[in-house]
Parts: sequence; C-alpha cells; structure tokens
Amino acid sequence: MTSVGSVLATSCASTGTTVVLYLTGIALARLPSEEEPFLHPKLLTDLSKLWLYAFGPCFCCHVIGTAVTWQLLSDGIFSVFIWAFVHIAIAGIIGEAVLRLCPVDESFRAGFLLSCCFPNAVALPIVILETICKSERFEQDKKAFSRASAYVFTYTLAWGLVFWPLATHVLQSSQPLAEAPRKEEAIAAATRAVIVVAEGDQGRGVQGVVLDVLMSAQCGSTVEREAEACRGLGRETALPSRQRQEEKSSEALTPSETCTQGPIKEALLNPVNIGLLTGLFLALVPSLQAEFFRPSGSLHWLGNAIEIIGSPTVVVSQFILAGTLGQPGVLTTKGLSCRSIALLCGTRLVLIPSALCGVMYSVEKSNAPAWLWPDDTICKLVLWVTATVPSAQSIVVLAQRFGLAAISAQLVVSFAWQYLAAVATVTGFTCVGLAVFAA
Repeated sequence: MTSVGSVLATSCASTGTTVVLYLTGIALARLPSEEEPFLHPKLLTDLSKLWLYAFGPCFCCHVIGTAVTWQLLSDGIFSVFIWAFVHIAIAGIIGEAVLRLCPVDESFRAGFLLSCCFPNAVALPIVILETICKSERFEQDKKAFSRASAYVFTYTLAWGLVFWPLATHVLQSSQPLAEAPRKEEAIAAATRAVIVVAEGDQGRGVQGVVLDVLMSAQCGSTVEREAEACRGLGRETALPSRQRQEEKSSEALTPSETCTQGPIKEALLNPVNIGLLTGLFLALVPSLQAEFFRPSGSLHWLGNAIEIIGSPTVVVSQFILAGTLGQPGVLTTKGLSCRSIALLCGTRLVLIPSALCGVMYSVEKSNAPAWLWPDDTICKLVLWVTATVPSAQSIVVLAQRFGLAAISAQLVVSFAWQYLAAVATVTGFTCVGLAVFAA
C-alpha cells in the first residue's frame, strides 16, 4: 500500500504552494504602493477574461486531446462522467440543507452554495494523484498517471457542463443582493448632498444630481461613482440628468455582462467547454489525435501552440485568487462572519467528503456493474480524491468576470481558510481511499 508519509508530503506540498501564491499575491497587490500596485483590480479582471477565453480553453483542449483514448472510455471514463454529476448533486443537497438549518450570512449564501457544489477538480487532484501513481503500489503501471489525467479531465468536462450555466445563473441572481449595501450608501450620500449644498448656483443642480445618484444606485453602479457625482455638484451639473442616466443605464446593461441564453446553449458556448469538447473530438478520432498531438504529426505545430497558450492556466487562476486576497480591505470584508467561514470549511471539507466517500464505499462493496462503478483502481482513486478537495477557484474567476468584487472577496477569504484546513482533511480522506482501493 502507498505510504501515508508520501501522501502527507504531497498534500502538504500542494497546499504549501497555494499558501506561497497567496502571500505573493498579497505582496503584488500592495506593492510598490496601495495606490498603484502591480496587481490592481483592473488587471485582475483582465486576467480573468484571458483565463476564460484563452488560457483555460487551450489547456483543456490539449490535456483531453492527448490523454483520452477509446480504451479509456471502456475502462471507466463513462462512469467518471456519471459520478461527476452525482458528486455535484449530493454536494448541492448538503449545501442547501446547511443553508436552511444554519445561520449563514445573507450576502454569502450564493458563494456558499457554489463552493459546496464544485470542488477543485484539476490542480489539487493532479498533484496528489501524480505522487500516488509514482508510489510502490503503481510503479509497474507505466501508464497510471496518464490514465489518472484522462479521468481527471473527463470529470472536469462533466463538471464544466454543470458549473458554467449554474454558477453564472447563481452569481447573476445574487447581483441585486450583493449591491444592496452600496445602494444604501449611495442613497445616504445623496441625502447628505441635499443637506450640505447651499442655495445659489449650485442649488439649482441639486435635484438633477440627486436623481442621478438615486437612479444609478438602482442600476447597481458602484459607490465611487455616486460619490463622484456628489463631488461634482459645483462643476458638472450642466449635463442633463436624463442624458447622464441613459449613459449609466446602458453601461449597467452591457450585453457581455448579462446572460440571456438558456442553460444548455450557454454551456455549449462557454469557451472552456468548447475547449473540452474540441479536445474530446480530436482524441476520439485517432488520425486527428496523431496529427495534432504526436511529434510526427503534420499539425503537431498547432497542437504545440495550443499547449503553450494553455500552459499559464493554473498559475493565472492562482494569481487571480491570490491577487484578490491582497486587495486592501479584503481580509476585513463586511458581511462575512467567522461563523460562515467555519460552516463552509466544515461542510466542504468534512460533511460532503464523508457523504460522498460513504456512498462510493457502499457501491464498491455492492459489486455494481462496470458502467456504474469502474474496475480500474486509478479511476476509483480519482473519484475519491476529487470528492475530498476544497472548492474550485474558478468561482472566484467567474465572479471577477462579472465584476462582483464583494462576492469575490468573500470567496477568497473563505478559500484561504479552506486550503489551509485541507492539509489535514484531504490527507486523511486520501489515506482512507488508499486503504480501501489500493491495499
């Protein structure tokens, strides 16, 4: 059986890397000064867009395209696809139950539910499984890690078909709630403006400016813009109120930031899912797989370009998370209590893995058919490990993409504690999985 020390070292190393990236992101988000840091909010938003439209799709296309084969499909990939949906469904039920039974902060409910449903299905499982595949138990199986990678990214394909439409819907539905405190501050700012502005030339512009402030709050714009409107009472009141309101309304309803597609269409058109499906298509047509991803292929240069473009994916996602953590005031985010953080860590790292691993152990002992439960030990370990890891960082990336700074900051704070606590929980569950499947 694989040594406990090896698994412990792997978990500590992977989590230690995450902690180092957190500290680096904090430093880059505050240096050389808080006013002009290297990782400023606009750069983080731009990186999120690059990840969503370039790095992520190419990364998924290359990994799926090189690893998946017809043999792997028959060995367990179909069952991985099924269990990915089972994991999400059970985790969602448990997360919803905790939300109903426990007092989670209202502004964090959307982030809490998504964090429960979607684990980090790539970065941490790959690191842990690589060490397991190189251990004594699997040293004779030269293709163990190749199969593990294929299973992990097949899981990610099913994961993505649910994540992108569901997470987009949940985050966009939470926008009015997330902006409520800002609206209250904007209304308060408008009220103060009415009180402090004196009669005279400035007084004639008060009505239009206050209307702008109140209406822009209804459109969900940020407090900074409302404050700027109030500061501009004496110098920018010449612009007609209705014209300014139309400009703000059109900005708030930018098509790229809204979702009018159905869930299925949205899932299919998501850039990351397009990359996954493209890679799967190339992998399942052997001649195309050879042309794109074998050194002798005539299109290997194109496959190599896809690999290079996708190579920054893991690092960029880590830096988006770490850079958001380093923004001033993030660690003291209003509306997120220690109770909510503790509930998320306990639910995602203990309750959900316990339920999922219990179900999988029961199926293992029931002699289930191969289409439901795989025969490949590596495949079983992939399902076990992915059930126990902390929440996916893609949730933060997507929240950044929609400009939900408050939710993104809350998620980052909770994730920081999750990944620290995962050193113990992931190690414990992984050791149990090795004892069950690889003894």
